[in-house]
Amino acid sequence: MLQGWDWKARKLLWTVTQREASSFVLFTGEGHLALRSPTRKDAVALLDAKTGKVVRQVKLPCEWLTAARVVEDDVLLCVGYNTLYRIDCRKGTLLDRCDLEVTEGSDAIAFSADGAYVASAGAAGLTLGDTQDGRAYRALATPSPLTRCAFSDDGTRMIAGDDAGRVYVFAVER
Repeated sequence: MLQGWDWKARKLLWTVTQREASSFVLFTGEGHLALRSPTRKDAVALLDAKTGKVVRQVKLPCEWLTAARVVEDDVLLCVGYNTLYRIDCRKGTLLDRCDLEVTEGSDAIAFSADGAYVASAGAAGLTLGDTQDGRAYRALATPSPLTRCAFSDDGTRMIAGDDAGRVYVFAVER
């Protein structure tokens, strides 16, 4: 369930019920909400943040999306089944897609703030790749499987963690 609230008035404005949880919810540049569609497993929905109504849906050839980020020009980057999708949020169209070289047993995906780079964390460690072609340009092994990863705001560092509570910080060389 996703709800829109007016926090000043402490009033519920709208509710969207979903059959399954969305793996992401984020704002687009136009102020819409982007999330996995509440009515279709194979689509990304763009909702009006004020009313909760679906403005556009973009059908994808995949039912599971693990990560997403809106970058400049209102382009949504999202990953599903090791494929990177680029969606134009203003037009509601799929721009392109490419295969993504990810870490074996990947549990987490993260995008740099500018959308230029993608990281995957998993059983074999951390893999850094380019979002233009999906190719990995660096793989870093860790002694235990990683379950989370994130880029610093300036994109110069990565942080990753495992279930044992260990945290790793890596410099990102471009």
